Amino acid sequence: MVTTTAAARPPTGPGRGAAPDAPSRTGRTTGPGRGAAPDAPSRTGRKRLSSSRDFRLWYLARSISLGGSAASAIAIPLLTYQASGSATLTAAVAALEALPYLLLGLFAGAAWGALTRIVGRQRLAEANSALWATEVVLQISVPAGAGLLAAVTDPSIVICLDAGSYLVSAALIAALRGDIDPARRTAARVRAEIAEGLRYLWSQPVVRTLSLTGFALSMTVGGALGLLVVQAHQGLGLATHDTRIGLLYSAGACGSLAGALLLPRVTRLAGAGPASILGYAVNAVCLAGFAVARTLPVAMAVWAVWYVATTTAITNGISVRQQVTPDALQGRVNTTGRMLAWGGTPFGALLGGVLAGAAGTRVAYLALVVPVAVGLAALLLSPVRRLRTPQLAT
Repeated sequence: MVTTTAAARPPTGPGRGAAPDAPSRTGRTTGPGRGAAPDAPSRTGRKRLSSSRDFRLWYLARSISLGGSAASAIAIPLLTYQASGSATLTAAVAALEALPYLLLGLFAGAAWGALTRIVGRQRLAEANSALWATEVVLQISVPAGAGLLAAVTDPSIVICLDAGSYLVSAALIAALRGDIDPARRTAARVRAEIAEGLRYLWSQPVVRTLSLTGFALSMTVGGALGLLVVQAHQGLGLATHDTRIGLLYSAGACGSLAGALLLPRVTRLAGAGPASILGYAVNAVCLAGFAVARTLPVAMAVWAVWYVATTTAITNGISVRQQVTPDALQGRVNTTGRMLAWGGTPFGALLGGVLAGAAGTRVAYLALVVPVAVGLAALLLSPVRRLRTPQLAT
């Protein structure tokens, strides 16, 4: 798995290459310097990132990994639903996909600082911009292609290609010359850092609230994503081999891009707290609308706006947490916050699957509005409602 410190990430479910906090599967140009000579200096006299061999390898590894993950995001539920015809089993597979991250995320972390060691702190913004841009393009384009390939051949072919992308990414990372691993830590030290992160998170009302409401949001997101293929079949009348199913995933990626681009303006005009509240409110309304949509164009439009709202809520929560946390605690607090905020994903997927199996996807999606609505109520009753510009906690 190749990750970066980029914060903007659509909630496509936890997976390879997922942005630090985003639901999520889960980057436009080929990076800065595209088309220029590899060693051409920029106007500031610095060499372009593309002249760095390790960054090129990291960029390729991450992009290939993300492409494979975006393809499997549609192929795995398609294969499960085609083989079983069960909404419950399809959602259960989505829940299982989240478990490795939830079980091991607190103890993993080499990739968190890897990009910093590859490009240096001064070039993080430039590097993250290149990586994020490529991720967005892949998330928009790959699902449609994967849906077409799965329909023409078989979803298992797409999954095999994703498996191959793991091997290619691993080979590229192994070829890095620099040391990307942080200093080795004992198990006792890791446990102490986790505990320290939890104590700090719990002592800050705003961060605590955003983390707990994030759990509720991730329940909704996990259930909604886990049932997307089933809803396309049962709610929209698309055959399981219909290539248009991939368009729903592409519409979501477009919405995620729009949400990431709109967030700075929303927080500037309304404030950080109201931005989260708005994201939760629109999420709830759009999910209810998606539940009753009966045509693909309407469903795609509502799904895209749902993704705008979800990306806004998730990314804003990450940004606030980063802004109020001291530098010395950034790693442990943000990792702990991620785990709490995304801990609801498998529970939401399982809940949605059980409800869809018993009463249909319309009822399941309407029921999945409840967790995010509870989160919205909690935000309205918390200090987050009055938060305008986050300040570093003292």
